[in-house]
Amino acid sequence: MHPKAMRYFSLPAMIVMAPISTAVLILLMFCAAPIPAVSQAIPQAPTTAPNQFGNIVVQVRGQDGSPLLNALVKLYTDTLSPTNAVPLPRGNGFEFQGITSGRYVVEAIAAGFESARQAVEFTGAGQNEVVMLFLKPVGAEGNTPYASRSTFPPKAQKEIQTALRDLESKKYDSARQHVNAALKAAPGNAMVHYVMGMTYIVADRAPEARPHLEKALSFDPRHLQSLMALGNLQYQQQNYTGARELFDRALGVSPSSWQAQWMLARCDLRLRNFSSAREHSERAFELGREKAIGAQLATAEALAGLKEYKQASVVLGAYLKARPQDPSAGKIRGWIAELDRAVESAGATAPAVTAPSVKTADVAPTEPLPVAPSARDSWAPPDADAVVPPVVAGAGCNPSQVLEGAAKRAEDLVTNLEQFSALEHYESVEIAPNGQIANPVSAAFNYLVFLRRIRPELLSMEEVREQNRMTTRLPGALQDLGSPAIVLVFHPIYRDDFELNCEGLGQWNGRPTWLVHFRQRTDRPVRFRSFVTGQVEYPIRLRGRAWISEESYQVVHMETDLLEPVPDAQLRREHVSIDYQLVPFPESKVELWLPQQVDLYHDFRGRFFHHYHRFSDFRLFAVDVKQQIGRPTEKKTGS
Repeated sequence: MHPKAMRYFSLPAMIVMAPISTAVLILLMFCAAPIPAVSQAIPQAPTTAPNQFGNIVVQVRGQDGSPLLNALVKLYTDTLSPTNAVPLPRGNGFEFQGITSGRYVVEAIAAGFESARQAVEFTGAGQNEVVMLFLKPVGAEGNTPYASRSTFPPKAQKEIQTALRDLESKKYDSARQHVNAALKAAPGNAMVHYVMGMTYIVADRAPEARPHLEKALSFDPRHLQSLMALGNLQYQQQNYTGARELFDRALGVSPSSWQAQWMLARCDLRLRNFSSAREHSERAFELGREKAIGAQLATAEALAGLKEYKQASVVLGAYLKARPQDPSAGKIRGWIAELDRAVESAGATAPAVTAPSVKTADVAPTEPLPVAPSARDSWAPPDADAVVPPVVAGAGCNPSQVLEGAAKRAEDLVTNLEQFSALEHYESVEIAPNGQIANPVSAAFNYLVFLRRIRPELLSMEEVREQNRMTTRLPGALQDLGSPAIVLVFHPIYRDDFELNCEGLGQWNGRPTWLVHFRQRTDRPVRFRSFVTGQVEYPIRLRGRAWISEESYQVVHMETDLLEPVPDAQLRREHVSIDYQLVPFPESKVELWLPQQVDLYHDFRGRFFHHYHRFSDFRLFAVDVKQQIGRPTEKKTGS
C-alpha cells in the first residue's frame, strides 16, 4: 500500500449538529507513518505597527504578451478622480510608490492601441500590488485576456445565500442588508456586487443597479451574470449598440449561453442587422430549445427583414403549433396572413402589397433576463474545465522549460522547508439540500507544518493545529489537511503520474503566468489522494490547472477537481482553489512560496460544504521573527 498523509477527517457524529458517518479525504500521500503531533506553542512575536503605504506595479502588454514600455500609465481613485502619483520605470513595467490603502483604477494608454482600465482593491501595508493590462491594437479583432479572482469566504457566502433567499421572498430591504454585510467580508468580490445590483433590479429600481453591476465588472470583466444584467439595462434604455457589446462579451465568456445569443438577436433586430439577428436567434433556439422558444419569433422577424417571407411564415406557424394557447396567438396569425399575402403577390402583375410588419419585441413569451442564482446553484465556483481561461495569442509556451522550472521550485520547497508556522483563520459553512445555511464555524489556530524527504522516493508531511497550547483538530463534519503540499504535483516524484499540458500565457492577479493543465493518468496507480468513509478507502484521481509565474516558474495559483465522482462514497464533487504567496525569511536567507488562501468545496451525500483557510504571519520554525506576507519583486532563478 502506498504511503499517505494530508487528510480530511470526520469527527464523531455526536459532535456535529447533523451527523455524518466518519469520512476521511486523503489529499496527498507521502509517508506510511505520520510524524507525532507536536504540542509546543508557537512563540509570539512582538506586535509592530504595520506600514500603511505600499506600491502598485503595473505591467502593460500587447496581445502577443510583449511588454509595451512606451505606454502612459495613470492612477485614479475609484471615482475616476486623478491622483498625484507618478509612475517610475520598473523592469518590464511601471511602479506607483507610497500608495495608501483604498480602491483605485489603473489606466494604460499607448499609441496605436485601445486604452484599458482595471480596478484595484489595494490594502497598502508595505505590499506590492501587481496589475497586468493587455492592450488591443486599434481595429484588431478578438478580446484581450482577463483573469478573475474573487475572494469569497464562507462568512460572505452565508450572507449572500441569505440575501438570495430574501430576493426570492421579495424582501428587498433585508436582502440589501445581508449584501452589505457580505461586502464588508469580501469587498472585491464580483458576485457580491452583482447581487447588490439585483436587489435593485427586482425591486424595479434599475437606475440604482447600474453602478453596482459596473463595479462587479471592474473586479471581474468576465463575470457572466453582471454582463447579462448590465446588457439588459442598456437594452431597456434603447442603447442597443452598448447592449450588444456587453452581450457579445458574455458570449465570449460562455459560448453555450442561449440567453446571450437571444439578446444579441434582439439587439441586431433593433439595429436592423437582420442577417446577424437570424444567425443568433437560430443558435439561441438550438441551444435552449423549449426555454428559448421565444427566439423563434426573433428568427421570423429577421427573415421578414430579409424579405424571406415564406420562410418567416413557416417559422411562425411552427411556433404556434408548439404554443397554440400563446396570449399573442391572434397577433401572430395576423403576421402570418400578411406574410402569405406578400408571398402570393411576389409573382403577380399587380403592385406588391405593403411589406409585412413583424415586430416581435413585445410578444416574446420568455424574457431572457438575468435572474439571481439560487442559494443551491451558487455554492461553488465552476469546474476547472468548465471555462478555459484566455491566453495570449502568439505567446508560445516552451513546455519542457516551464515544467522543469516548476519541478525545480517544488524541489526547492522540500529542500528549504522542514518546519514552518503561521496563524490560520478558518471558516466553514454547510448548505443543506433545502438551501439553508447550516453549521457555520469560525476558528483561529497556531499552525505548524513539517515537511521533509525521508528517502529519495519518499516525502513526509504533517500538519499540527494548536489552540491554547493544546493540539486540536478542525471543527465540523470534514477535516482537511495538507494544502501546502498540493503544489507537489510538479515534484519529480509525482510529476509522471500526470498528463501535463502548457496551454499558453495568461495572467493571475495581475501577474503574467503560464497556464498548465494537469490530469492524473489512468495507467498509473493512484498514490496521491483517496477518500475514506468509515473503514473503506476510495482512491480518487485529480485534474486541474496551475498558474505558474512567467518570471520565476513558481506556482501562484492552483485549482483541482475530481477526474470522476466516487459514487460508492457518495462524493459527487470536490473543488480546491489555492493561492500561493512569496514569503521572505531574511534571517534564513530563504524565500518560500506558501499558501495564503485555500478554498475547498465538497458535494458529499447531497450536502454542500465550503471550507476556507487564510494564513498569515509565517515563520520558519527555527526563526523567532514574525514575517509579513508581501509581494516582493520576483527574481528569475532559472530552471
